[in-house]
Amino acid sequence: MLVLDRCEEEDVRLRKERIALQVWFAEEWKVMALAMSQEESESHIFQLRLHRDHLLRLYSTWIKSLPDLGIDFSTIPEWGPDDMQLAAATVAQQQPARGEDDDEDGDDRDENADDEDHEHLDALALVDSYRNEGFDDMYY
Repeated sequence: MLVLDRCEEEDVRLRKERIALQVWFAEEWKVMALAMSQEESESHIFQLRLHRDHLLRLYSTWIKSLPDLGIDFSTIPEWGPDDMQLAAATVAQQQPARGEDDDEDGDDRDENADDEDHEHLDALALVDSYRNEGFDDMYY
């Protein structure tokens, strides 16, 4: 009886986590899209595209293994990406990622790897700067 109770508690926790994940992703996608639509700098747009691609890879990975758990999806926002973006992300996942074509020793790191990491961090910072735009007066 105790095992059944723990399983039911875990089921409730998993549903909450599943909903929280989708709500977080939908907000992150919306903020990224808002930032891309308002940004004029080519370098910032490039960084935002990197962030968008990262989010698409996350989504295409997560959606394969996330059960619906009997959740009423009408109460939570849609994920965000459209079918064309998802198809592009799925194809991109099938291509080799950075580092997979290294030599046999595995000690050759791509010369631009650090730059790519910094660009990704810059894209995250840029998206964060747009996160609360237009929502400030909601909390006061």
